[in-house]
Amino acid sequence: MSHLLQRLRTLLLPAPLRDPRHRMGRRAEWVARWWLRTRRYRILASRYQTPFAEIDLVAVNGPDLVIVEVKSRQGDGEFTIHPEQRARLARAALWLDARFGRRATGVRVDLVRVGWSSYGYPSSIELEQAVIGEEELVRQPPGH
Repeated sequence: MSHLLQRLRTLLLPAPLRDPRHRMGRRAEWVARWWLRTRRYRILASRYQTPFAEIDLVAVNGPDLVIVEVKSRQGDGEFTIHPEQRARLARAALWLDARFGRRATGVRVDLVRVGWSSYGYPSSIELEQAVIGEEELVRQPPGH
């Protein structure tokens, strides 16, 4: 990339969008959104900010309100939700359910893993439902 284009990019794009990992994460969220729709998830929001965590995707699947965490890796990497992140997502899920999920019969947190090929295309998409299920969510008070 020429020096002028690089300079323009630096001036015009906000810092997070200049970071290749951030761009890959945004692309993974777009891929996950599209893929989940093909599996009868109704996407309500993306990048939804709660007092506890930013939620990648908020969806409805059947009768359940679903908080979707999207993880993205190039090549063979580990897709994990760390304990601190699990706690933040659980609190965010309960907060969201208390405010908007009254028509839903349940709330859960699903994980979508998007793997990327070395050519920049999605090489794998996997869904793990209820990585944080109803029983784990009940143990945590919604305001804490």
